[in-house]
Parts: sequence; structure tokens; C-alpha cells
Amino acid sequence: MSESSIAALPKFDSIKRIIRRQKSCTENFDNTVSAGEIIIPERYTMSLKGQPCILYDSVTHDTNRLLIFGTRQMLSLLRDTSSWYADGTFKVVLSQFSSYTQYIGERWVQ
Repeated sequence: MSESSIAALPKFDSIKRIIRRQKSCTENFDNTVSAGEIIIPERYTMSLKGQPCILYDSVTHDTNRLLIFGTRQMLSLLRDTSSWYADGTFKVVLSQFSSYTQYIGERWVQ
């Protein structure tokens, strides 16, 4: 990773604070409903730029629900990258889901 990329990353303490804040939001969630019964609030279906950000939701097709968040622009950027990185976790997801995985692309800009 280039020095300019590293410099653009948030400070480690900021990242920890964001994770703690997010975790406290999920602790108040009703864990008695199944994954298929979870209704995603409207505010989480759009990006900050007003683009739809749920690319796929298997709730109507499958009992093992799969959610794919992102935008068409993000998919285009990922398609054009030279390297993909994946990171997954099992600890920060709601109990109705088994894991969270994110994909990050690396693009070299001249």
C-alpha cells in the first residue's frame, strides 16, 4: 500500500470507536426474529449519494438469507482493479447471520 493511501486511512482509535458504536446499535436488535423476517429500514437501502445500495437480497428465494450491499459504481470499480482482497468476520454480525465478508479492490492511479 502506498504511503498516500496509508495516510488517507482513519486513525486506529477512530476505527475502534466506529466499531464500538456499530456494535452497540446491534445489541438493541430483536434477536428473536429469523433472518427472513428482518426488514431493512429504508435509510439503509440507499447510499449517501442516493444510489440503491442493496445489490441482492435472497429473502424471497432462500431460507438462508444472503444480503449483498454495494452500488453499481462500486462493482464497476472492483471489476477494474488489479487485485482483490477479502476480509471476513463472525463476531460482529447479528445472530441470524453466520458471517460478514467484505471485498476490497486495489487500483493503481498514475
